[in-house]
Amino acid sequence: MSTVLKNPDKLVCGNTSETTLDTALHKLLTQKFPTTSRQLRTFCNMASRILKFVDVFIKRCLNEFTKKIVSFVMFPIKREFSTVCKSGKPGPKARQLMIAAECGNNARPGLRRCYYSFVDQELGMQSVNEKVRIPMVCCAFNQLRQCFISEAEEVKQCTPRTIDYMARWATEIYGELMDIMCYEYPESSDRCVKVISEIPEIDNNTVRPQSFISPLITLLGNLGDDEGQPA
Repeated sequence: MSTVLKNPDKLVCGNTSETTLDTALHKLLTQKFPTTSRQLRTFCNMASRILKFVDVFIKRCLNEFTKKIVSFVMFPIKREFSTVCKSGKPGPKARQLMIAAECGNNARPGLRRCYYSFVDQELGMQSVNEKVRIPMVCCAFNQLRQCFISEAEEVKQCTPRTIDYMARWATEIYGELMDIMCYEYPESSDRCVKVISEIPEIDNNTVRPQSFISPLITLLGNLGDDEGQPA
């Protein structure tokens, strides 16, 4: 993976490239949070390489409909990293992230459990009727956001202020997409109790992707026309 990330022009579309995309996105979203300016540079340099690779993958390896879906999913993620990773001295958003980093890093085991539970739910949704997929994604995301907060509250290094920041970090990365799709299923909606209960459980032998984005692309992409891969 490192060779392609350093030189995205070497990307060849196919199963291997999709696996690389999944691994890269997972690394992007689960990096250890920086606590110093030097760590911030490393954090941002890795993010920059991954996001450049994603741009090349989108242009080369996806049909037109899926390009729109992936670009839509990636837009808030790219914007958030762009805000944190501005050149020069760390800006307000970067400083807030570094202050909250100890909380986020110590909460990582619990946050991972939340994250992988969400991925499993996405995989389960792939077997249901297309009409109920969006409500399921929306309600599962609401559950994910609350799971993040609950896990952080159990970590002694977390304060109400840092928990609030980490929740907003997750919301700003994932939430805009969900807010657009999910206005009928706000976090306070009682409708989600029934919707969540209807998400099928996956088989124990199911291969779980590393990133939530890959199954989300599958879920949303199947709602569109079946277009062939680009030539």
